[in-house]
Amino acid sequence: MSKLKPKLPADAYTVGLIYIKPLEMNAIAVMLDEEHQPVDLHFNDKSEYTLGRIGDHNVILVGPPRGAEGKVATADFVGRIHMTFNNVRVGLLVGIGGGIPRLPEHDVRLGDVVVGAPESGPAVVQYDLGKQGLNGVEVTRTLNKPPDQLLGVVNAVEDRYLRLGDDEESFFTEHLRRFESYR
Repeated sequence: MSKLKPKLPADAYTVGLIYIKPLEMNAIAVMLDEEHQPVDLHFNDKSEYTLGRIGDHNVILVGPPRGAEGKVATADFVGRIHMTFNNVRVGLLVGIGGGIPRLPEHDVRLGDVVVGAPESGPAVVQYDLGKQGLNGVEVTRTLNKPPDQLLGVVNAVEDRYLRLGDDEESFFTEHLRRFESYR
């Protein structure tokens, strides 16, 4: 007999995980420790959500409808989140990194998790917010920095990695073991 999925109220969800492509949604879904039943949506909220829990956090997964592309479509479905889920305080865009610089110092490979955190410059550079120059793209504007609470979490994760190194099995490896088809 299969275990019945829990049904939580919409205000129990505090983290929004936003994807653009179905492949990205699948990568997030395998990280769920538990999947939840759908909630009743606000009458103007036309998005489809996957609900669940990762660790102690109740999360929503949301992406655009098939065929919807670009910034306007993304702003549309992201803007609807608070219609139904008014306690979502953090939204994380989860996706395929298009340009991660500094090889060979930072050996980033398919399947690696990369978190943007500002150091001497912005954490994320959106290339269409710049102009093409003789020496490459000249950034003219940047995106806002992440909230301080998230930057604190990034510091804690980096500290743990520096202390424990690669010897400890990663959270992601542990979850991927449960889903052989994603290897």
